[in-house]
Amino acid sequence: MAKKKQAVGTAGAQSLKNNDGNKESGKERSRRNLEKGKRKPGQSGNPRGRPPNESSLTVLLRQELDNICAADQKGRTWKELIVEALMRLAIKGNSTAINTVFERIEGKVKDEVDHSGTVKVVEIPATATDEDEWERQCQAEYERRNSRGAGMEGAAGSAKVAP
Repeated sequence: MAKKKQAVGTAGAQSLKNNDGNKESGKERSRRNLEKGKRKPGQSGNPRGRPPNESSLTVLLRQELDNICAADQKGRTWKELIVEALMRLAIKGNSTAINTVFERIEGKVKDEVDHSGTVKVVEIPATATDEDEWERQCQAEYERRNSRGAGMEGAAGSAKVAP
């Protein structure tokens, strides 16, 4: 009779003791199981996956949306009534409804971000009394750094470059 595997508390990958009493990582265990013929490469350890939850809120809501609304005189489904209500809001100018309609028809607009350059954050003392003064101080600091050939890499001086 083989010894039972005992869980050993470790930080990182979980290790268990094999029959020889030596620690065995998850990869080693998986490799050993492949060698024994329990699973073939690329085969899932849980082939049927998680069983569907027949009583989940999402399943019940989807079923109800396809039912006919008893209060509707035209005999429309809940789904049809929701679409009509959404369209009425969009026509009235509700921006959330308009965005929802466009996202359902066209898909969400992707944000395009240019990651080609690097950005340096420069901390400037907050001695300005208003926004215009703060912008003048920022511009002066930028010009001071560029005039010395240091660029925005944080030349020696009073301003600090944030990490």
